[in-house]
Amino acid sequence: MLPSHRSVKVAMETLPAPVPIDRWIPRFVLDRIFCGYYVFQLISTPLLDMQGTLPTWLYPSWMRAFFTHHLETWRDPWLADTRAHPWYFGIVFWEYLVQMPFFFVASYAYYKGAQASPWIRIPVIMYCTQTITAVTGIIFMALFEDFNDYTALAPTSTFQRLKLAFIYSFFLVISFLNLYDTLFSKVYLGPSPQAPGTPVTPMTEEERNKREMKTQHED
Repeated sequence: MLPSHRSVKVAMETLPAPVPIDRWIPRFVLDRIFCGYYVFQLISTPLLDMQGTLPTWLYPSWMRAFFTHHLETWRDPWLADTRAHPWYFGIVFWEYLVQMPFFFVASYAYYKGAQASPWIRIPVIMYCTQTITAVTGIIFMALFEDFNDYTALAPTSTFQRLKLAFIYSFFLVISFLNLYDTLFSKVYLGPSPQAPGTPVTPMTEEERNKREMKTQHED
């Protein structure tokens, strides 16, 4: 027998409320972490991800050398041969087509602070849920994929698989923290109401007259 709607509602009300992450980490520190993450994305996306999809002649030699060093260090087979993996190509294409403009906006928002930029909440939720979904699949591929038939650089040992999963885990962890923060922190509700005992700014004569006229009209 399925539980009734009322019993489910009562059970949900008895659950403890999620604790906002800014109870554990100061708000200023969180804003700087998220701002730094989106600035990092602004740099790493054109420096690394785009090189896997765009012609090499668009990049100077030092950028191509850095890209090669990155591939050899982490042995990322999907970035090394993006066009051979359409699912990964789609993720990268979405990143620099849609997410690159968002990285500018998010960097600015968290530079100003979440409480001063509550409008960033919904865009961050959309970005984080998409990133968590995509990166979780990539991590599982890194850990369990059969790389024997891969022609590009690929992990050849358990340690190399863990290294590849680790570098993608960075994006997973920060996105999860950012999502949790936007869902449960009250700073995204906007500036705090005026605290009790705070001196009230007196109304001007014009504001007082408007209020009296409004009161008379309602009566």
